Amino acid sequence: MLFELSSYGPESYDKDPIDVRYLRLRKSRHLCYCIGVTPTELSRILANTDSFYREWAQEKNGKTRTINPPREPLAGALKSLNCVLQEIGLPPYMTGSIKGRSALKNGIVHTNQPAILKADISDFFPSIDRELVKQIFQVRLQCSEQIAGLLSGLCTYKNALPQGSPTSPILANLAVEHMAFRLNNLALKHNLRFTQYLDDITISGPLHQLRLIQDTVRQIVKDEGFVCHPTKFQIISREIEQIVTGVRVNHGKDIPRAFLQGIRADIAALPTCPPLASIRRLNGQITHAYTLNRGSAKQLKRELESKLRSNTIQL
Repeated sequence: MLFELSSYGPESYDKDPIDVRYLRLRKSRHLCYCIGVTPTELSRILANTDSFYREWAQEKNGKTRTINPPREPLAGALKSLNCVLQEIGLPPYMTGSIKGRSALKNGIVHTNQPAILKADISDFFPSIDRELVKQIFQVRLQCSEQIAGLLSGLCTYKNALPQGSPTSPILANLAVEHMAFRLNNLALKHNLRFTQYLDDITISGPLHQLRLIQDTVRQIVKDEGFVCHPTKFQIISREIEQIVTGVRVNHGKDIPRAFLQGIRADIAALPTCPPLASIRRLNGQITHAYTLNRGSAKQLKRELESKLRSNTIQL
């Protein structure tokens, strides 16, 4: 094989029961084979990597963020690289954008807990610069210095991890792997539950224990070169709705109130001849609701069908 995934256990991880795996790429021809490009294509991309990224603004929940998806042939190369990186072993408490894990599974860990501590890392992707990405490939994944430099060039845009690139989420996970290891050890020490879904940190358990560790959580994040978002660091008791990565977790998994009310409002607001795209969007949201609460989702489906029948009769 021109490249391999092998078991590796860094000394700083010797308390972690998970076997950490690494990628070995030593020469440029190995890299070309791994990502499915010719040496000529690789040279053309590396000559001006930023030109192979697009840029546009995306609005979500009233906020605007910049999206930078790659163009071909870089897009295909990064998809191939992501397939390889997805085989890197990461501990089970890291759940974001990892094959076989999901936001739902992340939320379920924290169901039926007295309280939850939620923290969000500010400017997460922009905080991970090209030099840190190079260190990930060279130190964590055991590539040669030359290949680590080439890969960091391919995977970054304007000196940072770009939103919308196939490899950005898994590289972001690797960037915070040691931080997550420390936070998990802190949680275990206090008999708490911990997960990290990319930039979302969640710890759950008794309220007094969460209050006891909150300053330590902030310090660990700071020690690792990141910053907790000041307005998104909160401790929420069971008396208040607790939402973890889109899952209401107060009493088992459930649909967040705002999400449920939003679907109902959109159904009620459907015009006499609703666009097909609107119906598909509502059906998609209801399908997602099924994973959280089948009873509520079935009721939403009935409401949508009733509304569509009513509109047909009016016609």
